[in-house]
Amino acid sequence: MKFLELKVPPVLVFLSFAGFIWIISNYIPDFNYDFPGQKWLGFGVFTIAVIIGLISLAQFRKAKTTVHPQKPGNASKIVTSGVYQISRNPMYLGLLLGLVGWCIYLGNLLNIFCLIGFIIYMNRFQIIPEETAMIKNFGTEFVEYKKSVRRWI
Repeated sequence: MKFLELKVPPVLVFLSFAGFIWIISNYIPDFNYDFPGQKWLGFGVFTIAVIIGLISLAQFRKAKTTVHPQKPGNASKIVTSGVYQISRNPMYLGLLLGLVGWCIYLGNLLNIFCLIGFIIYMNRFQIIPEETAMIKNFGTEFVEYKKSVRRWI
């Protein structure tokens, strides 16, 4: 399925999985759960996700390098400061946390499979191809960064 690599914009992948989460929550209600403060917790996690995503984007803009995920070969430098000291992919981590917040908000246990599916998809079709391009562009510098900072967290 190499044709999927870097072809689907990550935001579209996020929206697709968010849609699956909504469908599962609404059409398979046997696994729904509810607890006090659930909606607020979901909203809070989603808000943290947005903040992480915006900080990540701002750091790329500040470094004057591309944020275009379909063209990682156009990157002019490796961003390793700020949130990039904690995660090599904080933008994708932000998307994942956004889905976690949405899952909590909607409250269905089956949606854990959507989260796992998102991670698997992003690793295989987005992150690994990006890392391959980064190694090609930056060689040892990226390999060393990769050794010192985890992919997600």
